[in-house]
Amino acid sequence: MFRHWGERFHLCLTVFHGCVLAILSKRVYFPVNVNRMPRRTMRRSEEARRWFSEAEWDLESARILHESKRHNSSAFLCQQAAEKCAKALLYSVGESPFGHSVLELIERFAVASGNDISELKPLAAELDRHYIPARYPNAMPSGSPHEYYDQEVSQRTLEYSTRILSYARRQLG
Repeated sequence: MFRHWGERFHLCLTVFHGCVLAILSKRVYFPVNVNRMPRRTMRRSEEARRWFSEAEWDLESARILHESKRHNSSAFLCQQAAEKCAKALLYSVGESPFGHSVLELIERFAVASGNDISELKPLAAELDRHYIPARYPNAMPSGSPHEYYDQEVSQRTLEYSTRILSYARRQLG
């Protein structure tokens, strides 16, 4: 079949390359220990509820941080609450919740469900702005993130996150 070892090597390399492309094109990533992932037998609604419960927990933690004047941490947890909420919505319609952008996640939910989320888009876009800068000093020109965040920003992110969770609560029933 093969006249030369190079032909065999070329065939193996071609097959390997094809497998890698297949994996990457389907976004097959394992960012966590897959042994701890939820069982496949779990219903979509149950998984959505787990994610929504964690979103509510994060929002309550954000309120505590806001009251403690930890405004940058509060803003980040508001973004996290909205992200987990958007992932709950995606689980509820059978979609995979990959990514961290609240805006992209809710847009994917809108496409999958046919729901109008136009009122949530500006809220989600604002919350996405706090994913990196609220935590990392090198995201700022100088100083630390906590020096750039104040009560007004923290309060606004709490309001936006609360509105997104309220929307999801209505959708999830």
